[in-house]
Amino acid sequence: PAAPISLSTTDGLDPSRQAEDCVQKGLALFAKKDPERAYAIELVVEGVDGNEIADRIGRSYTATRQYLTQCRKALAPFIKDCLLLLPA
Repeated sequence: PAAPISLSTTDGLDPSRQAEDCVQKGLALFAKKDPERAYAIELVVEGVDGNEIADRIGRSYTATRQYLTQCRKALAPFIKDCLLLLPA
């Protein structure tokens, strides 16, 4: 039988570490394609308050919330395969 296909080149790492590496790679690709949205997502990941994010990206708080929703949707295709690395 054929060997299972690995989504990561980090064989030997535990699944959560593989998933983390996969997400990092996905975020890096996303940042190349859409740096402004990647920056907004980075601020969320760092735990920056919504009002502070709004100030940093030059939008109102309400517009920022909507923008972040759009950013998450744009990011999703870059990291969706990473979910396969997590245990069921």
